[in-house]
Amino acid sequence: MSKQNIIALWFLSLVCLFISCKKDGTTYKVVNAVPPEFHVVVVTDDNNVEKVAGATVTLYKTQEDIDNNSNPFLSRETGSDGEAGFTKDDLKDEGIYFVKAEKTPMTGTKASQYLLLNDGINYLYVKIQ
Repeated sequence: MSKQNIIALWFLSLVCLFISCKKDGTTYKVVNAVPPEFHVVVVTDDNNVEKVAGATVTLYKTQEDIDNNSNPFLSRETGSDGEAGFTKDDLKDEGIYFVKAEKTPMTGTKASQYLLLNDGINYLYVKIQ
């Protein structure tokens, strides 16, 4: 195969590539199917089965605040499903939240993963004992 044939074949391939990528001007709007939320599920067992209704869930912004039981950020009570939900509007900022769950005389604490608050529901299971 001559050098001219190779160049012509390469050029033809390049033209075909650009022709096949025709744009029709359509734009797409990405819509979050599930609004961002953070749900804390309070349980009493290691298998996350025995959920606790009526527990108080308190969020703190720093480890120091939860250690000193000071400056609580948000608080909710769990429903019959053992969950307390917080919306993006409640949380306002992405980041790590420190969670304390209580139902007298049991208590438990846990830190969340970094929450981006961009889409979907994030669950955190907190065991109280």
